[in-house]
Amino acid sequence: MHQQALNFDAAPLARGLDPESSHRAAEGVVRRGTVSRHERTILNALRDHPNVTAGELAKYIDLDSVQIARRVSAMVDKGLIQICPARRCTVKRRTMRTLRAVAV
Repeated sequence: MHQQALNFDAAPLARGLDPESSHRAAEGVVRRGTVSRHERTILNALRDHPNVTAGELAKYIDLDSVQIARRVSAMVDKGLIQICPARRCTVKRRTMRTLRAVAV
């Protein structure tokens, strides 16, 4: 059985029109491995807890829902996770999209 390698390479975190300080901060979190570490943490937790919101996922890992939400788009683009139907979050008490790991 051939297992596909997971791609944790960081996508650009700062937009073209963002100030230089944003670009330096983005380079720093990539260089320190923060982005990859967060993505691995999120992916592993979603394997154990599929179809949860970012608020619910934060209960299981050492990241808050904002840190999780910052990584979602890039992880979807990389094919690591999938956005599922929204529902009422048991933590935030509002409608939020749910997430699950993509089987690789």
